[in-house]
Amino acid sequence: MLQPASRVWTTQVLICHLFYLPYEHGPRATAMLQSVAWLLEHLPPPINVELHSPLSPASSSDDDDDARYEWYDRASRFGRSYRDVAMAVDKLVNIPNRELLYDVYAYITDMRSTLALVNSYIKWLGTLRSFSRSKFYMLLITYCWLRDVVLITLL
Repeated sequence: MLQPASRVWTTQVLICHLFYLPYEHGPRATAMLQSVAWLLEHLPPPINVELHSPLSPASSSDDDDDARYEWYDRASRFGRSYRDVAMAVDKLVNIPNRELLYDVYAYITDMRSTLALVNSYIKWLGTLRSFSRSKFYMLLITYCWLRDVVLITLL
């Protein structure tokens, strides 16, 4: 089944933006790098789940909620960008010109793996920010090996 020309063009432009020049990234890659830098610099304050129960009055400020909303919005946009890159790499792997694929395969898989790692790290940071302390400790108790690793690093 053939894809519409606009989808093929979009995939090619995305790959070209990721490998723009030898020491310079294209506009999409630069935007992704800037969004990761912003996400790492502006971590939202953690949610105190006990204070956000329906029975207790809300004690967090609107600024914290706005900052948290903006962080999660930007994180989801980065996740969509990663998904677009992963789909573009999958499409490139299935091209009929195998010689071209063999020339760029190492670069595109390395790029995809790095972006997958960064995307997982961003999701992990967001997950830690949404746990209450008691739920986080229950998670550590559930996974004993993780608890041991955390205790070893704290000592």
